[in-house]
Amino acid sequence: NVIIFNFFRNLRPLVEMFKPDKMFCVWEGNPKFRYELYSDYKANRVKTASRITHQELFQKVKPKIKDILFNFPITFARADEYEADDVIATLCEQLKEEDLTIISSDSDFIQLLQKGYNIDLYNPIKKQFVEAPEYPYVVWKSLNGDKSDNINKIVSPKKALDLVNNPNKLSEFLDLEENRAN
Repeated sequence: NVIIFNFFRNLRPLVEMFKPDKMFCVWEGNPKFRYELYSDYKANRVKTASRITHQELFQKVKPKIKDILFNFPITFARADEYEADDVIATLCEQLKEEDLTIISSDSDFIQLLQKGYNIDLYNPIKKQFVEAPEYPYVVWKSLNGDKSDNINKIVSPKKALDLVNNPNKLSEFLDLEENRAN
């Protein structure tokens, strides 16, 4: 199967590059609490025929991939009601004394770079390490929104950067009830 072949073809060079002492493979759960908090969470994700087909094919071969991975020194992690991001963040907290590398193209992990953990974030698509920004990323992201998760921006990226770099302006901005509600 092409999907299985590609999975391992992409995994092998990463293992060879990083030579990990321990590896975790984290699977996605279903974050019901996020949908309860915000019913439109990820509602903008378009399900094209090719995307559905690819997801269906992956779901069909996922057990085979897991079976093969069970022969490797890999620890599997999954929490039924949490996204893989949440599980990875929890693992980072539990292993904060370790040198860790997260391999992902998901920008949500940038916030972990500012937590004081010994973390490197490697983007396998761009084939480069991601650096922590100078500004408080979570505050910036909260103001800027997240298109991929269908969370609207409150201000433009430039305005968000201006606010996070100026605590007095941010405080004034948050003093307005409408801004706090958003």
